[in-house]
Amino acid sequence: MLSQYVSTSLVQVTLVICAGIWFTNVNQVVPEPYLDEVFHIRQATAYWRNQWQIWDPKITTPPGLYIVSYILLGPLRLVPDLAIGPLALRFTNILALTVFLPYILEQILVLNGTKKSASGKSSFEIAHTILNICLFPPIFFFSALYYTDILSACSVLYSYVFFLKYPYGRSKGHSLRIGTICLSGLWSLWFRQTNIFWVAIFSAGLEVLRTLREEENVHNPEVGTASLTGRTPRNCPSALTDEYLDYFSTSLSIGLVAIRKLMTILQAVTPYVVILAAFGTFVIWNGSVVLGHKEFHTASLHLPQMLYIWPYFMFFSFPLVIPYFLNAFVPQQLLPIFCRTGSLSSRLPRIGVSVSIICCMMLVIHFNTIVHPFTLADNRHYVFYIFRILLKNEVTKYGAVIVYFICGWASIAALGGIPRLANDDGRTKMAEPATTDPKVKRAATSIDNESNTVGFVIVWLVSTALSLVTAPLVEPRYFIVPWMIWRLHVPIHHQQLLPGKTHVGQKKNPTSTPASEGFIRTHDYRLWVETAWYLTVNVVTARIFLAWGFSWPQEPGQVQRFLW
Repeated sequence: MLSQYVSTSLVQVTLVICAGIWFTNVNQVVPEPYLDEVFHIRQATAYWRNQWQIWDPKITTPPGLYIVSYILLGPLRLVPDLAIGPLALRFTNILALTVFLPYILEQILVLNGTKKSASGKSSFEIAHTILNICLFPPIFFFSALYYTDILSACSVLYSYVFFLKYPYGRSKGHSLRIGTICLSGLWSLWFRQTNIFWVAIFSAGLEVLRTLREEENVHNPEVGTASLTGRTPRNCPSALTDEYLDYFSTSLSIGLVAIRKLMTILQAVTPYVVILAAFGTFVIWNGSVVLGHKEFHTASLHLPQMLYIWPYFMFFSFPLVIPYFLNAFVPQQLLPIFCRTGSLSSRLPRIGVSVSIICCMMLVIHFNTIVHPFTLADNRHYVFYIFRILLKNEVTKYGAVIVYFICGWASIAALGGIPRLANDDGRTKMAEPATTDPKVKRAATSIDNESNTVGFVIVWLVSTALSLVTAPLVEPRYFIVPWMIWRLHVPIHHQQLLPGKTHVGQKKNPTSTPASEGFIRTHDYRLWVETAWYLTVNVVTARIFLAWGFSWPQEPGQVQRFLW
């Protein structure tokens, strides 16, 4: 308990220091509203003056951000005739980053069963994970500006907390369950309309999986043993080795069993149906999904969004993903000991499967590439320069498909990655904790081997696709929620050396024990690399934003700044 408190306190202090430095510098250099802040701050100011009937027609998202600011800054209303400005309103997101988000992330990790180890090391790893998610550059960057993204992500994750807290059939009070989930889901829709796919579709899909978990006829293997590849993973039951059928047979078996258990499924997903119905009613009443600027935000099919997301994941999370490249392509003996997880070559797609997927990606790029007018008209966003490169010629446009494919494979593989150790005979096996205490052994094993199921990956992919493919505009901020859900489910990778066992390719040392290796030896080294990478990206992008201002000829004297 003490180690948990210390770990949480370290996270809070670190976040407050980093966010405080960023917030102070932004408000010193950019004291006036910048870019979309102009609309958001103007609307929040109207609400502050209790002018609730005013609405800026250029704002596309609901007023959740302004309502939260009105509540959080409420004590300032005691000062007569006080007019709030950018500094006070921006502080809303600083509170979200340093207080709300860490609390919600810890709730999810605890409820997901990740925090089960009796040792302080596990508590610190969870705290370290929370810190890294909060330092995620697109989240951290906008914490000092008055944008919707952080509170929107918090609302989605908080809705996920209630999904985890109130499983169908195992929670007290059916009405309480429905009411709580509905309220949290509907509240999330007050920040961003596309949250509907996370608070309704994603949660409903996981509820179906959870409800059918005990059914014998449901085929839902773990990602670490499943195959879309046609190869036979080691330690994989023979039932799972059929020719790249796992992802397809999982979808089919869940669908068939759900039809047989239709009444049970309908009862389980009732709150999510209510949320969907309420959202549908809003869309009919409003005549559109967005509130304002409807002519520039009409829904259209934009499948390449599901290709762009994978390099996004790879760029920001390569410390978590790169071990899967190394262990799939590089001989174990050539890798540093801390990088070895056992051969992952069995997870590589077969040539036929790879060619089929790449061809589909090529067709998507050829027939469905959409370049929104805003994308190539605004050189203040990094996406502008990325698309300038992608569309430079046909080679880069279609050659990028290989990058999409490799990054997508590695990102999904990361959801099922399990460290493997070598027995004395050289064969690999799943890691087991070096302890005789059955309670600690069960807890540590659940952390080390916490692979996600194929069903979870399918639900996550479907929800991600639905939230992205209807948006013609490519924005790094649109990928934040899919990334956060993915990141929360990437298993922790312990580097613990076990008595009588060695890492693959390492000579046996009978005197080596986990205790003698020390804390750093057992901590997931990827978390340290991830922290260093995020701090580096944040410092660089902060420097670019604050110091590399420029002017447009059509707006002389107006400083423009680069941002995500």
